Amino acid sequence: MLNPLKLTKLFETGDYMDVYKVLNRYLNPNIRQALNNRELLDTAEEIRIRQNKPIVIRKDCENFFMKNGEVCRMKDAFKPHKDEIQDTLSRMCEYSPYAYSDEIRRGFITIEGGFRVGIAGTAVECKDGISTIKYINSLNIRISRELTGCADKVMKYVYGNTLIISPPGCGKTTILRDIIRQISNQGINISVVDERCEISGMYLGNIQFDLGICTDVLCCYSKSIGMNMMLRSMGPKIIAVDEIGSDEDILAIHNLLNSGVKIIATIHCDTIENILQKPFIENIVKEKIFDSYIILNNNKKTGDLYKIYDKELNIVWQ
Repeated sequence: MLNPLKLTKLFETGDYMDVYKVLNRYLNPNIRQALNNRELLDTAEEIRIRQNKPIVIRKDCENFFMKNGEVCRMKDAFKPHKDEIQDTLSRMCEYSPYAYSDEIRRGFITIEGGFRVGIAGTAVECKDGISTIKYINSLNIRISRELTGCADKVMKYVYGNTLIISPPGCGKTTILRDIIRQISNQGINISVVDERCEISGMYLGNIQFDLGICTDVLCCYSKSIGMNMMLRSMGPKIIAVDEIGSDEDILAIHNLLNSGVKIIATIHCDTIENILQKPFIENIVKEKIFDSYIILNNNKKTGDLYKIYDKELNIVWQ
């Protein structure tokens, strides 16, 4: 049984979002009936809806299966059909898939609340890459939440170029979001290149999360192109990006630094030693581009710190 006290505290602190209400707006009625459990949905982290497979609700590293609003065994769980998945996607696209064609082509859409919905199916290729995805048979709803103040412990180490290192699912985007908010509210112009709308939760042009008063956001651009665009157009003091991971990203970071702009970025990894094994990042560590490295714990607790290193790779917090 989920802890009702936890839900009460969320209401009191203002960090609560009515996930149940948001999801009910989009889910096909049959799927909605199967998942009709406010307590579980309001604290869920991820919902995977696959054609003819049990729907999986992920919370605290545990999977839950549902039928008629009750947790059940996997073999008894509700299994959505093709039409139910298609209806859910149509609702998420406001019954206008053409308006969402660019997002669908990238493999995700963003719905109200800043939740990102991953899409899987059959990709249709064209000369410029993927033109669309058809025969969609799987949706992955990732429920993002805002945790105001989760970066308080690290702010004194964010004094220059900063790299946040974290395994998947440990809160690197959440802590990055709060760092951006705190810097922005100091009156510092900061630009966010939000390739998959995960930092801002951008929905119909509206930023769903609090990124501060001096923040500009560019969504759905590749990080390398977007960083150079924001550098030229917005005159930021700092640019923030999530999940660097290519040679193009590193070249764009070099361009920022040559222009006197600071960078705050995240990367998927778990230790400094493993970072040094990544060919595209090894050189910028050796060049001492980053002034601090913030490493999160691999315990799935959002923003829990493991170690902080300085540019010389000396441990400054443990």
